[in-house]
Amino acid sequence: MFSGLGSGPLSLLTSVEREKRGFEKNLSDCKEKLSDCENRNSYLQLEKQSETLIRITYDFADKEKVEIYTKEKDELGVELELEEELKAFSKEKKEKIKLENSVVSLTEEKKNINSLLKITLVEMEAAEKSLSRFNENIEQKRAAILQIVESGLQSVGFGSGENSLESSGTKVDTSADSSEREEEVVSLASTVERIMKNLNLKITQLRRSLEESRSNNEHLQSLTKKQAQDIVENMLYIKELENRERMLAQNVEGLMVKIKEAEAEVVRWREACELEIESGKHEIEQRDTVITYLSFFVFFYLSVNEKQKGRNEKKKRVTVM
Repeated sequence: MFSGLGSGPLSLLTSVEREKRGFEKNLSDCKEKLSDCENRNSYLQLEKQSETLIRITYDFADKEKVEIYTKEKDELGVELELEEELKAFSKEKKEKIKLENSVVSLTEEKKNINSLLKITLVEMEAAEKSLSRFNENIEQKRAAILQIVESGLQSVGFGSGENSLESSGTKVDTSADSSEREEEVVSLASTVERIMKNLNLKITQLRRSLEESRSNNEHLQSLTKKQAQDIVENMLYIKELENRERMLAQNVEGLMVKIKEAEAEVVRWREACELEIESGKHEIEQRDTVITYLSFFVFFYLSVNEKQKGRNEKKKRVTVM
């Protein structure tokens, strides 16, 4: 009976020690899991550091954007200069249009003056013809009158001297009228010639200004073409930078998602490890209570067994005596 009691507590103790070893093994596994979690946490910290480096690079990209912005600002200044040049070009174009209009008006005035000169020349020719006819009529009348007077004087007894004097007087009058007409024609021709010279000078000046405006126009057109090409190239470069920025933003977003997933996994592992540790501690406490109870029971059993042995020995001694 007592030998069976002795073997039972010992088996309980061995089973308890075995379970204790199992719990210690579980604790070591939990510690290993905690170390793994800490390693993962350090990995996450490294990823965060890499994220900060990425942000620094992103800030560097932002600095590049600032430089690009300054370049764009300079380009905008160039565009403003181009706008000013375009304004000057439009002003010169307006002046060119005005000059062309003035040239057209002057040419029309020249045509009008030429037509007026032709009309005046025709009128002068008609007037000269009418004057010549009138003078011929007057001369015919004078000749008729002179013939009548001469015949009358001859009938009276005067000679032909007076007739010659009168004919010479008529010749002087006609020569004076013709000289006056010639002077008028010469003065009119000189005025017309002076007007034509002034018009030709104005036309040459307008042509020179027109050629200058054309050369300026060609220069401004070449500048506008060059600036348009520069603007197209800058727009393509800006689009390329925007695509790079978009790709970097997508990469950063992907890294942020991965980091968040890793942090969530670390939190889950930590919570699971903490729960396992708490459950292991609770089971260890229960096993410790069982061990203390069993040790107390074994101690009590041993003390009772020793007392029983002492009693048996006393009985043997009493029986021997």
